[in-house]
Amino acid sequence: MTNLLIFWFIDLAVKALLLGVVNTSILQWRARKLQNWGISYKKAFYVSLKAGLVGLLSQSAIRFVIGFVGLENAEQEAAFLNLAGFLFLLSGWFFFHSSELIRLAGTSRSLSVSEARAISTSVFWYSVAACIVLAMVFNILHLTIFSFKSV
Repeated sequence: MTNLLIFWFIDLAVKALLLGVVNTSILQWRARKLQNWGISYKKAFYVSLKAGLVGLLSQSAIRFVIGFVGLENAEQEAAFLNLAGFLFLLSGWFFFHSSELIRLAGTSRSLSVSEARAISTSVFWYSVAACIVLAMVFNILHLTIFSFKSV
């Protein structure tokens, strides 16, 4: 049980760091493009890291609750766990990210809720696109490496 908990914490930390790294540059770019707002890398990384942790914890919490309650069909449960986990990750990440942007703007910059949510939405969809491209590149590399090993 202890090993499983340690693995869960390591998994959560690695995923949060990856989300933070991917989102940081995109956040800087989209804030500059949409609001002419230059955010330092360190502040953008902290916003992205915290939002990623909140999203991942939301995902883990709903998966635990659904897994604890259980469904009758194992295939149905797995599909429902994935969908519910993704939706809770998305909503947790989105609302925390936009709230952090408003907090980061502070009184020095007037940033409305709709403007912060527009930035968060833009960052999310560009991050999804970046993750899809990275997955495709890793899969192509994996296929290429293993196709040469089998020859």
